Amino acid sequence: MQEQIRDMVVYRGKTYILIGVNGPRPFDPQREGLTPIRLSQTHWRGYQCVYRVEGAKLLLDQLHITTRVVDRELFGVKPKDGGLLFTATYTGIEHEIPFSGTMLIGRGSLSSPYAHLSAHPAWRFGQVHELLFEDGILVRAEERTERMNEIRQRIASLPWRPQSSEEQEGLLEDFQHVFLRRY
Repeated sequence: MQEQIRDMVVYRGKTYILIGVNGPRPFDPQREGLTPIRLSQTHWRGYQCVYRVEGAKLLLDQLHITTRVVDRELFGVKPKDGGLLFTATYTGIEHEIPFSGTMLIGRGSLSSPYAHLSAHPAWRFGQVHELLFEDGILVRAEERTERMNEIRQRIASLPWRPQSSEEQEGLLEDFQHVFLRRY
């Protein structure tokens, strides 16, 4: 499986990878009449969103999409050429997204022998935040970096083969209790 192009979130002036969402997909271009096409194995969805948290509002800042309709405006923004991976790019959209749910975001991906896989667990990132939104308004933000450090240390201390199923279950239970929601 190849690395997938991931959605991004600009939060407090830094760009993060969207690791997980609990709730509906924040933005789906099909709801706006843009049907994405899978062009390569690196983006099965056919699009990438870049969100931004401005003040307490969740905004769609950019959309990169592969679609047959390349000249359609999106929220008053005209598309530009999408380069090699996409047929159209919309920048400076600044459209408020009425998302209700949580986003798990991370940056500073740590090295891993499995870094090429599409799934990046939260503990593989140097910085992790959990953002809770109600109708597009950020109502709670939790820094999860220290807990991820603790989990990484605990994983590193485990033998290559778990000694017991209780040890495995204990680690999984600890990990699940870190977050507000399941991802």
